[in-house]
Amino acid sequence: MGYIKGMKKPITTRISDFEQLIYTNNIYVDKTSYIYDMVKQKGADYYFISRPRRYGKSLFCSTLEYLFRGRRDLFKGLYITEHTDYSFEEYPVLHLNFAKLRTQTFEQFYKSFQEMVATKIRDNGSFVSEEDPPSIMLDKYLLQSPKNVVIIIDEFDAPIIDSITDKEKANKIRDEFASFYTVIKNTGEKVRFFFLTGVTKLSNMSIFSKMNNLNDISMNPEYATAFGYTEEELEENFAEYIEEYLTSEDCPYENRKELITDIRDYYDGYRFSFRSDEKVYNPVSVGKFFSNGCSFENYWESTGVSSLAVEMAKRYDLISLVEEKPDVGIEAFTSFDISLLTEKTLRLSSIYALLYYTGYLTIAEGDAMGLTLAFPNREISSSFSASLVTRYMEKGAELGSIAYSMSRTLERGEIREFITKLQQYYEAFPYDLLYKDKEKTYQILFHALFVASGSDVYVEDHGLRGRADNVIRTKSHVYICELKVDGKAENAIKQIRERKYYAKYLPLAERGIKIHLLGISFSSEKRMIEDYKEELI
Repeated sequence: MGYIKGMKKPITTRISDFEQLIYTNNIYVDKTSYIYDMVKQKGADYYFISRPRRYGKSLFCSTLEYLFRGRRDLFKGLYITEHTDYSFEEYPVLHLNFAKLRTQTFEQFYKSFQEMVATKIRDNGSFVSEEDPPSIMLDKYLLQSPKNVVIIIDEFDAPIIDSITDKEKANKIRDEFASFYTVIKNTGEKVRFFFLTGVTKLSNMSIFSKMNNLNDISMNPEYATAFGYTEEELEENFAEYIEEYLTSEDCPYENRKELITDIRDYYDGYRFSFRSDEKVYNPVSVGKFFSNGCSFENYWESTGVSSLAVEMAKRYDLISLVEEKPDVGIEAFTSFDISLLTEKTLRLSSIYALLYYTGYLTIAEGDAMGLTLAFPNREISSSFSASLVTRYMEKGAELGSIAYSMSRTLERGEIREFITKLQQYYEAFPYDLLYKDKEKTYQILFHALFVASGSDVYVEDHGLRGRADNVIRTKSHVYICELKVDGKAENAIKQIRERKYYAKYLPLAERGIKIHLLGISFSSEKRMIEDYKEELI
């Protein structure tokens, strides 16, 4: 049972229209300082930014639209009215959301593209023939407009992503967009402001090659927190929800710091510039978390994110991502082209770049030469790991049921039952998977099981004299695990003791938490657990 919410500002994760959000008095995390930085110059400015889906791009685009329509009334109390001298001069605005285009066939796409452009032009009081190509409509409108025009394009790559398995259709869509963008480039004297968003980063070799005046701020440190919530924004805007939960009977936390730490572990961790250490929370996950009575759940999978990245990862055998952090050269990001994902010669670095753009991986560290990528938080690591591991399991095996059952046994400290269920888990995988690179594969699958379940699990956890294979934490127990393939469980325990992997957890023992040393020995020939040994600290 969740707590009962009081009279607080409501939260919505569905409304992306700025006017509607303000009029319904929903929580709005003020991002207008970033908008002001982009619009304060009077000359034509062209911006592009890539961010994962469900990150507030559509709301940002809508906010820009109302700003350029001169709707000062909507911005009362926000940064741009309180701290700047912005004039709110009115301009005609073409706001196009390409995610709304129909893409079942190219003909449907083309017709819906024509309708969208013609409708937006009519909304500005002008008329063009709907029989003309969209690029011709735009050209005619720009030339006849008495005032310079603001052009905002949201989800520029959605039709191409939707058509990625049909190369001919995808290429036709790309060509149509190329003509459209060429008009924008060639009539720049009629453009007041141009803003483009999408999931994937544009490539200088693709449809934007002629738009060399685009200011790509995707990895610009000044805009690293323009989308998503910083921790300061989270604590400020959701303070009433946090305080009400902390004073409720259902709250298991002793203080605010403990709660914020868990929210951070689950939903924070996205870093969009290697030149900035700033990280942000997924805004939709945060909104759903507080709306759902501060319930820690995986909201990422339920928000309709693209499955393309996971499907590509499955195809290219990326099970090692469960515990490894790949290093990727910066060229994989600067020359990324979404249409190349269907090519047989596709490089692994392109898959990693796709996982970054779609929000499954984020920047752990890096520089101008390359990036080290990692899962941003527990929500994503559990979701992605579950998808990957399920691919390899035999038909009929249910990872969710196995993971839940095993987590329960560990919480109760039932080691014998845990070992039995662990054996059943390994039996769900084919022989050829467990046979290759034996010890590493056993360890990866062990780690993936608990990552997928959302448990506190640390792979190769650093101690004073080395690294434990896995450390699993529950509310009442800590399990320091060492796995051996064709070895002895006794030797695994001996290694844990000699290298004192447990030392950093001794303070927890003083608080009544049990510290378990667990050595497990697998037989590669029998594909089963041959021996195990447990000791308590």
